Amino acid sequence: MNTMSKNHKAGIGDKCFMKESMPKRNPETNFIERQKILDLVSSVEEIEQVA
Repeated sequence: MNTMSKNHKAGIGDKCFMKESMPKRNPETNFIERQKILDLVSSVEEIEQVA
């Protein structure tokens, strides 16, 4: 339970960070964020395949 709540808080923090970085239109930051999202999506797909 504790790890879940920690992960949830981290997710909220990531969203705040993304909102702050978006108006700047920094291509490098946007690329890094896109890579993070792609990594999350692929890891979720792997978990679904196992389950």
